[in-house]
Amino acid sequence: MKLSQNGKTCKPSNTKEFCECNKNTTAIDMHGLGRDDITLGNIEINSLEGRIPECVKDYKKLKNLVLRDVNLTKIEHIDELNNLTYLDIETNDVSKIENLPKSLVLFYAPSNEIKKLENIDHLKNLERLDLFNNKISKMEGLENNINLKWLNIVNNKIERIENIGNLKNLEELELRSNRIRRIDGLKPILKHKKLKSITLEENPIIEFRKNKELNLSGMSWVTFRKEARTLLSELFQLKDGHFSYLTPSYT
Repeated sequence: MKLSQNGKTCKPSNTKEFCECNKNTTAIDMHGLGRDDITLGNIEINSLEGRIPECVKDYKKLKNLVLRDVNLTKIEHIDELNNLTYLDIETNDVSKIENLPKSLVLFYAPSNEIKKLENIDHLKNLERLDLFNNKISKMEGLENNINLKWLNIVNNKIERIENIGNLKNLEELELRSNRIRRIDGLKPILKHKKLKSITLEENPIIEFRKNKELNLSGMSWVTFRKEARTLLSELFQLKDGHFSYLTPSYT
């Protein structure tokens, strides 16, 4: 496939073309099976052979880097790209968060093999973090990410809600499809007025109210929202109405 270079956006299909992008480009967009890869009935799978080319260091003006479904196994060579604000590595085989530039505002890494929330404490400007469909078992390492607005850890292995009390700017918390059994870990963030939504469906949540066991895991969405709202108010003695506790939110 011929290298596609449109203005300041470069769309390479392999490592060689990646390094042939204009050094003044501000966006590199590489998809494994995107619509640009289907021509004349032939499908070409874009690949970086597991690694980000070292030549990426030369793209000093790079702001957006999209590397979706390109067989990536490691994040490297981008930690000094001080203009990079958007990184998308969806659908790869990355197992560790590392070497991220401090300038990042949006980091999307769904459908990888990430096992731990780590090496993001220096990302003071981070606003959106998407780790959907990974293998994370603990909520940690977020203490310094006080500008985080949207956190998606759906479909992981989280057992407890914890270590998020400092996220005073958090607006949306996505925790569906984990292994969470108790919701008392939400208490520290419920005082934050910017919080708009929390999603917890498909968790084996069990709480106790008035000496009765309340199992929310099998309820419909409407019932779940109503019961959880009442439960949170009783558990934490909250004043009703300062934000919607469990509003459906899909981004």
